[in-house]
Amino acid sequence: MVTAIIYYITYGKRISGMNDPEAVTPVARIALEGISIVLIPGISWLEYFPLTRHITSWVPGTATKKLAEKYALYVRKVRDEPYDETKAALEKGTATPSLAASLIEQNHEMYGETEEEKIYDEIARNVAAERLGLTSLHVPVHVRPSWHWN
Repeated sequence: MVTAIIYYITYGKRISGMNDPEAVTPVARIALEGISIVLIPGISWLEYFPLTRHITSWVPGTATKKLAEKYALYVRKVRDEPYDETKAALEKGTATPSLAASLIEQNHEMYGETEEEKIYDEIARNVAAERLGLTSLHVPVHVRPSWHWN
């Protein structure tokens, strides 16, 4: 229920819940799993030696890079798919008012058909995905504190 409300506010699309095939929520679970693994403090050599990001993933000790490659597709799909659907609906004139729709319209009005529009469109895409991901990740913890990891 919480996910459906957040999804509706963010993208203006109604879903029935976490298992709705119309939403990217099953993929979002995988993407959030990857993000939460990478955010564990001290898991990566990259935190201590920033230059290790330039080492190829087949070198031993670059587990974080392998994790990033594994989960990047899921993260991009969660970020891009609903945003692109909202953008297409706006072009057709059938979009429901939402955070993503407002950001798209605002960017088009301010930067219409310029190079800056592409930059701000990318920012809007990330903002909408972050809103969906972070809220979906944190709200259940506040609703049911027993779900929080110890």
